[in-house]
Amino acid sequence: MAHFVIAADADPERRHQFVQNAREKLAKLPGLIIRQFNCGEIVAITALFPAAPHDEYQTADSLSCLLGYAIGETGQQLDAESIFKIWNAKGNGDPRFGGFFAAATFSREHGIVVGGDLLGIFPVYYTECGEAFVAGSTPELLAAHPAFNAELDFTGLTGILLTNGLLFNRPLFQRAKRLRAGCQLHWNPNRGANEVEIFSIASIEIDDQISPDQAREIADAELGRAIRQHRPDGVATTLMLSGGMDSRLMAGFLSTENVTNSATCLGIPTDLEMQISACAAKSIGWKFHGENYKTAPGEFVQAARNVARWEHLANGFSHLESESSAEFVGQIAPRFWSGFSLEDVIGGAGIPFGWDKEKQLYSYETFFARLNVWGISPAILPKLLRCPDSMDRVQSVMADFRRDYQEAAASDRQRAAFLKLLTRARLHVGGVIHRMSFRSWPLLPFLDCALLEKLLSLPPELTRDRQLQKDLLRHRCPALAEIPREHNSFFLEPLNPTFLARQKALFQKRWRRWYWSKWKQEEPRRYYRCYDLNNPEWLAVRLAAEPLRSRTEGWLNRRTLDELLPHAESRVAYKDPIAHSGAARLLLGLLLWTERD
Repeated sequence: MAHFVIAADADPERRHQFVQNAREKLAKLPGLIIRQFNCGEIVAITALFPAAPHDEYQTADSLSCLLGYAIGETGQQLDAESIFKIWNAKGNGDPRFGGFFAAATFSREHGIVVGGDLLGIFPVYYTECGEAFVAGSTPELLAAHPAFNAELDFTGLTGILLTNGLLFNRPLFQRAKRLRAGCQLHWNPNRGANEVEIFSIASIEIDDQISPDQAREIADAELGRAIRQHRPDGVATTLMLSGGMDSRLMAGFLSTENVTNSATCLGIPTDLEMQISACAAKSIGWKFHGENYKTAPGEFVQAARNVARWEHLANGFSHLESESSAEFVGQIAPRFWSGFSLEDVIGGAGIPFGWDKEKQLYSYETFFARLNVWGISPAILPKLLRCPDSMDRVQSVMADFRRDYQEAAASDRQRAAFLKLLTRARLHVGGVIHRMSFRSWPLLPFLDCALLEKLLSLPPELTRDRQLQKDLLRHRCPALAEIPREHNSFFLEPLNPTFLARQKALFQKRWRRWYWSKWKQEEPRRYYRCYDLNNPEWLAVRLAAEPLRSRTEGWLNRRTLDELLPHAESRVAYKDPIAHSGAARLLLGLLLWTERD
């Protein structure tokens, strides 16, 4: 987790106390270099690992801090001074930067401007405490200000419990907010805080005139261009390669563009994902680095506490192993590529989220039901929340979310895909991305204005079911298309399917399932193992959270809590251990969050 905070406060004593509190909190994260910048009544603090990309610019009455890398409209890498000039001079350059970053500037004339990547994956939160203003990468740093009163926001909690992630950008604290995707945050002492939209996917329209061949040519050109622009000069990189389609496609592009020859895979040697990714790396002559490390239960509990404390359940409560994974990837290279979120930008993964097969139409009800699988049912949630208007609150949140669905895009064919990109992808995938920045900086070519505008305008019929991705891979790197795809299943899907190839794969699926479950009695599907609440790592988290149940009695019904989250001595079973354990994991995170003070 890379962190920053910037505050404006005319009271020097209170400002000093804020700095002490913030630095004390950040010091609990090991291995980060903490830097402080003062400019009159303004103070900024950053916390990054030593090799993280960053830049600062300061004069007597101005300040600019950049965490990560930002790319300008002509493809040039921007420094802190360039960002300051573009953000503080109207009409001087396009502010819709590419790259994974957060930046904050201050000038006497314009006040404070804070922004980040186009989809808001790098988190930015803010609050106003009387005349003071604070913005930072986590609500935890907002709470460092002495004037901030940390009170639970029941509406924020309701949204998180319903969908397993932040809704309406409302975190667990009252009077705090997360900056909307595609927005900059402007503040000055006269007008206060204001969100200014600079980029919106909701305005992107489908171009139905595009043919399958044209779609492939557009996607190939845009992804190739973005990779070349996001490539850092003189810095070693590696690709986080899994057995799936997204990182496989990235491997094809990175190989043909001669960007890197290093692949890194997370997990243990017996994982199907590890075996498939090793084959993929070998087919293109790359060096392969397998993690071969299992997080100890004690380490896992500490990682769980870190995620709960610093993220406040904004991204759900999963992928807790990301901290140890970040350490491993950082040992290979200081920057890494991945296939993160390509499934939503180019793979059509969000389309089925809203498609009702029986009625043969897109609907909000279908979309919400698929999102709610990860959270707590709206029929049960009012029984859990201990407030007099719990039923009305849940219904109000759902009504507002229905409005968000309708406003996500002009076309039914885009709404589910766009809203999934701004919920599951932005938060759950984005949470992993941000955690990984703890030791190696993510390189994310999909965070590019032209790429998003062009690829999200492709007809959904050409992208759904990974059609476009597979076509791209066959043309870019046929050798990688010969290797089957692994996606949390015993079925290894052939990417060049013939009747015989599919029949062979189905037979192997049955044999593989018997071999691992009956003979070896091991779990080779990495995510099934990582999400198993009965495994030693999660059991340690459950035991650590057990004494904390009483801390939530002021706002959760204890009986309902115990039904949704069985006690640690009980073995739990879910039909789908990845999705259906989401509510229990959320509640574990909530219990650990109560330890923050």
